[in-house]
Amino acid sequence: MKKFRCPVCGFMGLAKKPYDSNLSGSGEICQCCGFQFGYDDQSSQARKRIQESHDSYRIKWLFEGAKVFHPSSFPVEYIQKNSTRMTETQLIRQLNTIGFKHNVPNKKLMKTIMN
Repeated sequence: MKKFRCPVCGFMGLAKKPYDSNLSGSGEICQCCGFQFGYDDQSSQARKRIQESHDSYRIKWLFEGAKVFHPSSFPVEYIQKNSTRMTETQLIRQLNTIGFKHNVPNKKLMKTIMN
């Protein structure tokens, strides 16, 4: 079965494409960050608004500790022991796949998340 990447957190585990060609959300909830396509983006039909909702949701999710929404659906080795938070290595790997680079401004954010 083909998997799709979450544009919010980078997790490669969506069963459906997040949006169709009309930018309608699939309704699926990402098992990693918990974003629901077509709901958390307020079903916006404008690509810019969708990107803004992904960006703001991502920042909120990161500041809340990058907790895995559905840990039993997520690879155990990607989650910190005795926690529902992602390991720093996996978090950086996922975020890099969607263009959120672990650069100088984001190092402070990452340090806040991981502590």
